[in-house]
Amino acid sequence: MGAVIAQKGAKKLNSQRSSMRGSVSRRRGVLDGSHEGEGHSLKSEWQSALLLVILYMIQGVPLGLSMGSMPFLMRNTMSYTKIGIFTLAGYPYSFKLLWSPIVDTLHVARIGQRKSWILPLQVISGFIMIRYAGWVEHMLFSGDAVKVTVYFFVLVLLAATQDIAVDGWALTLLSRKNVGYAATCQTIGMNIGYFSSFTIFLALNDPAFCARYFGMDKDGPPLVSLKQYLEIWGWVYLFVTLFVGVLKKERPVHAQSHQSVVREEDEESVVVDQAAPTLAPRPSKRMVSRKMSQVENGMEVSKEQQTSAYKSIKHAYTQLWRTVRLPPVKMLCVVLIVARLGMLPAESAAPLKLLEKGVSKEALASLVLIEFPIELLSALVAGRWAASSHPLRPWLVGYRIRLVMAAATTLCVFLFPMGASDISAAPVAFGILVALGLMTSFSSTLMFTALGDFYNRISDPSMGGAYLTMLNTVANIGVVVPKVLVFALIDFATRKECVDKETGTLMPGKVCGTSSGTPGSCEQDNGTCNTLQDGFYTVSFAACAMGLLLLFWLRAVLGRLEKYPLQAWRASKE
Repeated sequence: MGAVIAQKGAKKLNSQRSSMRGSVSRRRGVLDGSHEGEGHSLKSEWQSALLLVILYMIQGVPLGLSMGSMPFLMRNTMSYTKIGIFTLAGYPYSFKLLWSPIVDTLHVARIGQRKSWILPLQVISGFIMIRYAGWVEHMLFSGDAVKVTVYFFVLVLLAATQDIAVDGWALTLLSRKNVGYAATCQTIGMNIGYFSSFTIFLALNDPAFCARYFGMDKDGPPLVSLKQYLEIWGWVYLFVTLFVGVLKKERPVHAQSHQSVVREEDEESVVVDQAAPTLAPRPSKRMVSRKMSQVENGMEVSKEQQTSAYKSIKHAYTQLWRTVRLPPVKMLCVVLIVARLGMLPAESAAPLKLLEKGVSKEALASLVLIEFPIELLSALVAGRWAASSHPLRPWLVGYRIRLVMAAATTLCVFLFPMGASDISAAPVAFGILVALGLMTSFSSTLMFTALGDFYNRISDPSMGGAYLTMLNTVANIGVVVPKVLVFALIDFATRKECVDKETGTLMPGKVCGTSSGTPGSCEQDNGTCNTLQDGFYTVSFAACAMGLLLLFWLRAVLGRLEKYPLQAWRASKE
């Protein structure tokens, strides 16, 4: 279903980052901090690979809840404006570039560079999940969007920060020969956590699903409530923390940035940092080898090296600021921010509108599972197409298809039969949703892959992964920031009236679209809300029209971006 694409943004960003990290790791030949040789087989390192999968899996849990399940659960008690407010909970994952150099540099040497962050972050996350699980469920049922948003904002912030540390540790947990598999571990782990918290949790939280497959009372509580789900994962967090803290050792290597790779470029020795996204003046190859030997022999880190670490942080931020100010980069940033505006309402709100029409949460979640294997195949086709000499041309084709799919999805939701809760009730309508979803997924993957190819061509290799992360951050801003406005506009353009359920007479002054327990709400006074004008269709079709106007501007701008020389994308070094 095209509308479900909005729930996949985080996964796509992680996929691109993991793919980039895997290729960069293999290209650089990252020196391993836990293994001394290159001869280790992946079978002999299965424990380290499994640990990476588990660490990424638990990071996917809060993402699957905040970006997948929660909007569906909130629609029962909250308006679209409140759901828009909740989208703020996903912001930390989009802006973690702002503090990633700090995580990559500061640590307690006795504990370990990565464990210094992972252990306390997981303990805090587990405590919050267990201690406040009942509280956040009560806030959900009472319709308090702000408190629910704050709760998940904190969880996502902790997960995003932990992701930075795990990304760095992934490069040293495996040997040089197998470090490329770190990207595979991330893909597997994140997908398990995300789908567990989205598809599986939505099904087990749906009383109708539980009644059908587990023989439970359809009007009773679900098999797994939000409180129970959070508590279960809270204990998993604490158990994994205990395992990592006690059984998994991290060698006390100072800011593993000294475990670097020296590559020759323009007849100069340059050390590319495997962890921090920066290029600062580095020691010579001989000095690096001497420092690594000192660390392996247990020698303490000097204050001069600590000072150098702080300078690296400052340099990273300075270099990013210089890059953002480049004319072609500023133009590309504008494109990334506005490119999704035309299809954002359809992809964000259509699942919620289907929920209003009686489609079960189980059926909506199952659409994602149906599309997922076909999406992998379409990714191969889109990847080959995008790998052309002009990658922004396939991107523009994907934009056209995606814009048409957004309009078609909006029309399909409008015509969707009321009360069709599952596929058996309306197989043709659900089949059309799946077809639209596959086309939307294909066009999204085509745009995503083409843009990634363009990123790789223009990125400054001296900045490591920071250049790519910066562009991905800007692209994320174009998705997460406008969502608040989109949902607010849908509510603003919607007109409803409250009528008495028994007499059908108008009940003026009663509020529609809020929790039934809210004073003055229509449902509390035995009323029902009739929709006079649905703002979703107004906003979505208007956005598609705006996207069509943007298409003419994008055709001209993308052509200019491809004509810029490579040097125009590189900031000067000081």
